[in-house]
Amino acid sequence: MIALGVGFGSRCDEDALAELVAAVLAELAAEHDVSPQGGLLATAARKSRSGLLEPVAERLSLTPVYADEQALEALQYAVPGHSARARRAVGLGSVAEAAAMAVLGGDRRLIVPKRRGALATCAAAIGSARRCS
Repeated sequence: MIALGVGFGSRCDEDALAELVAAVLAELAAEHDVSPQGGLLATAARKSRSGLLEPVAERLSLTPVYADEQALEALQYAVPGHSARARRAVGLGSVAEAAAMAVLGGDRRLIVPKRRGALATCAAAIGSARRCS
């Protein structure tokens, strides 16, 4: 299963986020021969009221999911590309990579590190589906 994680600020709009996610999807197909069929689009739970994740996920045929803050914090050690700006803004050095990994099972691994757009970041991970209790 593929999960794309995104981080975005309050000025980000649907088109900007969709463009960045589409670029990462294209990279997955071209460089990793991976199909996003049945894939997830994840971000921090605190962004659930932004109104961005669901329309972007629908537009790109992905399933929107929110990662809880504890899961994101627990994965900070496992992801590259920490941002001092993100740490100041949200208390995490990495949102996109951590979100992508947080919604997958234990065998997850990052396959596309953080890509930056003007107002958002996106990364992709691959792994087994996470079991929900």
